Amino acid sequence: MKKTLLFFLLPLVIIGCNSNPAAVETREPPESIQITSHKVEEGETLFSIAWRYDLRWERLALINSLCHPYLISPGQEITLSSKISPSVGCNNTEYIVEAGDTLYSISSDFEVTLESIADINGLNSPYRINPGEKLVISMGSSSTARQKSIRPNVERVAKASSPSGPKIEVSKYKTDWQWKWPLKGSVVESFDLGKSRKGIRVKNESSKQINPAAPGNVVYAGSGLRGYGNLVIIKHSDKVLSAYANNEDILVEVGQSITQADPISNLNENQIVYFEIRRDGSPVDPLKFLK
Repeated sequence: MKKTLLFFLLPLVIIGCNSNPAAVETREPPESIQITSHKVEEGETLFSIAWRYDLRWERLALINSLCHPYLISPGQEITLSSKISPSVGCNNTEYIVEAGDTLYSISSDFEVTLESIADINGLNSPYRINPGEKLVISMGSSSTARQKSIRPNVERVAKASSPSGPKIEVSKYKTDWQWKWPLKGSVVESFDLGKSRKGIRVKNESSKQINPAAPGNVVYAGSGLRGYGNLVIIKHSDKVLSAYANNEDILVEVGQSITQADPISNLNENQIVYFEIRRDGSPVDPLKFLK
């Protein structure tokens, strides 16, 4: 009986072994989920949202047509799309390309970066432009055009395109400073983008007080970013921001101007501060800047 049963089962096993499963590469991959918008929550700022999604705050402002001082409200939908529809308004103006112009010469005349012009107009290297082409120039929150060096065409277009309404005073940033450690301590975790470490962790050796690594303006102070705890973000220029996370308490408010001598927060019980520096929205190694 056992031999008979074995005789019938053996062919089935052989057939099963010979059947070929579908190759992995022929199977359809699942659809990727891409976040294209963000609903503003209580306490969030444009800068904290940009930080959350690793975006440049200027680009986020342009995408959503936000003007200085970039006010947003709870429940507001912020677009995160990488596409920008150039428009004149806020701090933007329009320039008509003339013969002999280059993107570099235009950026020099307007005292803005070449990258900012390329970004808002969707230009890629080698940045070819043609006479008669219209470019939108983002003047930023602290840039002004040099009236003496701008050609008549620029003055005419800028005046025609300037938004009406009260003039808003913009933040001014000091330039005569060097980076300093936010506290005296030792690095217990280094910067490593390969391991998703966008900053460093510094363990306290003397005082639980945190000071800004550079002077600037507070653009976020709160606990709305997951994984950062009580967080302070400081804007040092239109390009550079720094962040101080996992604090016990926060000693500053959004909009406050601070120097390197002003305390901004206190350490929590583990006595470790998490510190980041970002340039143009991208994390950079703080150890390359700290003195």
